[in-house]
Amino acid sequence: MPKSTEQTNNKKTVIIAAVIVAIVLAGLVYFGWKHSLDKATREAADAVPQHSQEPLATSDAQTLTPLSETAESTPPASPAAAHEAGSAAPTSATGAAPCKEATDKIVAFFRHLDRQEYIKNYGLKETCENHFAKIAKKLYAKPPVVTRETDDLFTILTNSAHFYRILGRQDLLLIKDILKHETDTLEEVMAVFYHWSEKEQACKAANFSLPLPLNSLYEYSGFFLNTLGGQSYLFRRDSRTRILIKYYAVTILDRANDKGLNRHGIDIRTPLRSAIEEMEVSHNIKNREAYLKRLTAMQTKYQKKYGNK
Repeated sequence: MPKSTEQTNNKKTVIIAAVIVAIVLAGLVYFGWKHSLDKATREAADAVPQHSQEPLATSDAQTLTPLSETAESTPPASPAAAHEAGSAAPTSATGAAPCKEATDKIVAFFRHLDRQEYIKNYGLKETCENHFAKIAKKLYAKPPVVTRETDDLFTILTNSAHFYRILGRQDLLLIKDILKHETDTLEEVMAVFYHWSEKEQACKAANFSLPLPLNSLYEYSGFFLNTLGGQSYLFRRDSRTRILIKYYAVTILDRANDKGLNRHGIDIRTPLRSAIEEMEVSHNIKNREAYLKRLTAMQTKYQKKYGNK
């Protein structure tokens, strides 16, 4: 065989061998990466920590006491009629009347849930009020990561699976069922819960079992407004629910700013602008004008403080 032909064949052999080695190495790298990612994903979704043994943070620790049986037993008629979204809480000489009004409406909503067949199918061993008080306690005990979420992949995955890890599949399905079946009163009920959170410090004597401390609400507001995990939860909801959650998250962040509780230093201006834009084009929110009025007043406040951005 001529020498030049032999050299050519040797070069072809070396090239083929190099290609085969490169393919093998690429395959090993790919499957190694895929195995690591799959493992991280499984850990994020399935490694449910035993939070029941963890104490609540000092700022969130509150005794979950049973509610008195003096509240009305009828479902809420229309909380929005008595509570224009974003308005200040009504006042009285003692403060007792607005506290009772707020608690009565929330208790009535929970008792309404207790009577629903779709709720009975879950076989809860307690009232919805007490069950959701326990859900709240779990969420407050282990809040999501709000800042530097993108520092590592595992944090993004755990944030994306946050509610599943903390609450489990059954409670998530319960919440989704409530959102589905109570959609007609969702906006009014959210308004009542929000107004209760504004009154809570003055209403401790109301003996209400579901605490809504601003510190904890702030953490979850930051989660929805400031993280990939929180945004992914919002975008899996229908537009009406998503816009309402964003509205209350921005409003809670504004309250945290006013009280000096924005410990993560979240800049409210971008989510505030986004909330206004989404609210302006929505057509299925009853109190849209009231929400927009409050949001634009907020925007004016921050423009005066920080300038346009």
